Amino acid sequence: MKTILATALAIGLLTSTAFAEDKTKMNWPNEQETKEGVKIFERSRTAFAGKPLELDSLLMIDFDCNLRDADRMVTQEPEHGEVAIKTNRRQTAYIGAYEKCNRVWPVPTVVYTPAVGFTGTDTFEVSMVGWTGFTSLYRYTIKVINPKKN
Repeated sequence: MKTILATALAIGLLTSTAFAEDKTKMNWPNEQETKEGVKIFERSRTAFAGKPLELDSLLMIDFDCNLRDADRMVTQEPEHGEVAIKTNRRQTAYIGAYEKCNRVWPVPTVVYTPAVGFTGTDTFEVSMVGWTGFTSLYRYTIKVINPKKN
C-alpha cells in the first residue's frame, strides 16, 4: 500500500510530498535524506517579534485517503520563543493520483511565536514519525524582525 505524507506550507497553499513504501522518492527543495532513511527538510522564514507564524502542516494519509497516525514532536526547542503543534482544519489541494483525497482535514500545524522584543535568528526542530516508521525532521531557521521598524 502506498502512503502519503502531506506537508502544507503556511503560505496559504497546500502541497504534498508523496513517498511509497518501496522507497520511491520525490525530491523537494531543501530536502536531504540520511543513510538511515530519515528525510530532513531545511526551512528558513521571517517572523515578526511577538507574532505567531504558521509553518509546515504535517498531515499523514494513506493512498486510500484514510487519516493515519503519526507522532509529531518538538525535538529542539527555540531559544527565543515558543513552538507548538496546533490542529487547524484546512482544505488540501493535491494533484495527480492523490487528487481524490482533496477535502477539509484536521491538519497538525507547526506554529512558532518569537518572544516580544526579540530580534535576531532563532532555530528549532520538529520531527514526525508515521505509522510505518517513516521519519521526517524539519529544521527551522527563523529571522525575527521588529514589526514597527519594517
